[in-house]
Amino acid sequence: MKKVLALAAILMMVAGGIALADVSLTPHNLSTGGTFTYYTTDGTDQECVFCHTPHGASAVVPVVLWNRDVPAGPFVVYSSDTMDAVPDNPPVGVSMACLSCHDGTVAFDALYNGPTAAIGNYDYDAAATPRLWTFAGGANLGGAGPPTETGADLSDDHPVSILLNADPNIEPEANVVLAGLPIYANQVECGSCHDPHDVTNPPFLRMSNAASALCTTCHSDK
Repeated sequence: MKKVLALAAILMMVAGGIALADVSLTPHNLSTGGTFTYYTTDGTDQECVFCHTPHGASAVVPVVLWNRDVPAGPFVVYSSDTMDAVPDNPPVGVSMACLSCHDGTVAFDALYNGPTAAIGNYDYDAAATPRLWTFAGGANLGGAGPPTETGADLSDDHPVSILLNADPNIEPEANVVLAGLPIYANQVECGSCHDPHDVTNPPFLRMSNAASALCTTCHSDK
């Protein structure tokens, strides 16, 4: 009976237009089953291992069971005379998790825990050193360009690790969250606009930006 009810709930969500996230169908699937530009050709068929591990996860990055090391930086953060707040430097929280791939210095396969138990303690590596897997589309770490896009220079990107309510022209946090954009400890992070598991609205946007809808969720257009 429970299985029937669960299936019915899923069908109702699909019928209602709610997209079910599937990371295997996104560029974040770096396993041998990946179908985008970058995927390992001699590493693992496990999709989740590139970000998450059930054991030996990072105690530094506040993302569930995080399997990657913290990027070292240094970072150049966004600044502007018109801003009423200053971004944290280095970024914090979920943004640091994103930058553990997208800063262009940490290898795709620099994991605390590997995908097998073949090398004792589930292949745990306290230093999270690269495993030297080969990746289609290029080397296993990128520079300031594809696939990382940002690099360590964030001065030309939307500020992250910055207070949401420092500017009176920003919508209240309750309104932003109700619209579907998460706010982390009253700060805007990479994950506020991007969902790494769902590419329904490229590039991993949490909602369509048609008519600047995503932008105006935070930035008042009144």
